[in-house]
Amino acid sequence: MLQSMRQSTQSTAAKVIIGLIVLSFAAFGLETLLPGGSGTSVAEVNGEEITPFALQEAITQQKRQLVSVLGDDIDPSLLDDDRLQPRALQSLIQRALLLQKSTALNLVASEAQVGKSITSIEAFQFNGSFSPDTYKSVLAGAGYTPERFRRAQAEDIVLTQLQTAISETEFATQAELAAAANLIAEERDVRYLVIPESGLVSDEDLSDAALRNYYRQNEAAFFNPEQVVVNYILLDPADFAVSVDESVVEEQYEAVKDDYEVVEQARVSHILLIQEGAESDAAYGQRVAEAAGRIGRGEDFADLAAELSDDLGSASLGGELGFTDGSAFPDQMETAIAA
Repeated sequence: MLQSMRQSTQSTAAKVIIGLIVLSFAAFGLETLLPGGSGTSVAEVNGEEITPFALQEAITQQKRQLVSVLGDDIDPSLLDDDRLQPRALQSLIQRALLLQKSTALNLVASEAQVGKSITSIEAFQFNGSFSPDTYKSVLAGAGYTPERFRRAQAEDIVLTQLQTAISETEFATQAELAAAANLIAEERDVRYLVIPESGLVSDEDLSDAALRNYYRQNEAAFFNPEQVVVNYILLDPADFAVSVDESVVEEQYEAVKDDYEVVEQARVSHILLIQEGAESDAAYGQRVAEAAGRIGRGEDFADLAAELSDDLGSASLGGELGFTDGSAFPDQMETAIAA
């Protein structure tokens, strides 16, 4: 572990991580030295607290591992604390549970085992032998004290003992052994027929003329039914049904009803007859009387307007002029409309 850390410290990305490590120790280091200064725990495992410092240390360890694997091309977003924190916390919880189980099983690491493990680490060796000076230097660079590192090594040895105890006590049932034997001894009979390609088609069958002829005879097979892609929203009236107090509705209505009151209006259509300059009063009066008579006999007003009206703007609209509230047209016309 430490050997890979030592090799990776030469890259630019690793130097950035080392800077982050220094800052994390500056922020959290004093808390571990002062009584009661560890702050609020980030988790508790069967009464055992996981401190913010331990979590930060686990995050820093994950950063070292990422830099060791990905090198200088690492994406900076992969080193974000918020991104690494859940996985780091989960690893601390799992480690705490395993250590608690190891303690319950009375698993321990002797001083001799710890010492042998430390002296065998290549990162602590100089010219093939363990060097106390190199040991202290490498630990200082990684932010460890000798005592902390020995404790971590002892915990790793105990966890290895637990894992070995579980893995080496595995067994297979008779049913599993029988299934494995049947699988290994299984045999199958296979029959097959080799058909020469030359006997399937001829060059004439694959000619352009033959292909076009086949397409024309089977044209329907080359078309798919028309399809559409539909996006829809399913609305259920029950989702919008709300029970409303009738008194509330009445109160709201009384508050806004004046805003919805409008002046009475009349819809107006007309047939405009203009007396031409050479037209006598009698002829003009007869034309007006004829139009009034046809209206009285129930002929369609819009058709009459299109035929008789001299108002080119409204004639094509069936004489339609729109609505009036008594002020849109001249007084005489408004009086006639009101009558």
